[in-house]
Amino acid sequence: MITPEEQFKLKNIIGAHYAEDVSDILNSKGIRNRNGHPHSIQFIRAVFIGQRENFDVEAAILQLAANKKVEAKETEKLKRKILK
Repeated sequence: MITPEEQFKLKNIIGAHYAEDVSDILNSKGIRNRNGHPHSIQFIRAVFIGQRENFDVEAAILQLAANKKVEAKETEKLKRKILK
C-alpha cells in the first residue's frame, strides 16, 4: 500500500496527470483486472491514494516514477551539454 509520505514524493516526481501513463504501462504488460478488462483510471487513483491495494498497479506507478526520473536526468544532462 502506498503511504501518504510516498504519495507526496511520488506526486512530485510523476505530476498530476499520472493515471493514463500508469494505464499505458499496465496495458503494455497485458495486466488486466479480474474480469479481463484494463484497470480503470478511478481504480488506479484509488490505489495511489491508498484506498485500494493492488501490487501490479503499485508496481506500474513506481515504474512510471523511475521512468520520469530517468527522463529528468537525461533532460538535465542535455541542457548542461547545450548551455555549456
